[in-house]
Amino acid sequence: MTITTVKPKTAKQLLARLTEVERIGIRSASPGRLEFLRLSSLASDGPVTAQALAEVKEILDAEFQSFECRDWWVTQTWKL
Repeated sequence: MTITTVKPKTAKQLLARLTEVERIGIRSASPGRLEFLRLSSLASDGPVTAQALAEVKEILDAEFQSFECRDWWVTQTWKL
């Protein structure tokens, strides 16, 4: 039997794996909460480095800001 070590996930890998609920939690988290999430909820992901989690938060914040500047109904497929 061999022992394999898990490589910590990169920001891109982590972002691809996150559920929408986890994305919301990361986006709204304070620095202390991010550290807690990194060491508890995301510990099975490698564990995630603080730098990778900070990159994920920046990406999520940027995506949210780009969505905020548009009218939400413009992106819908149904007519009002």
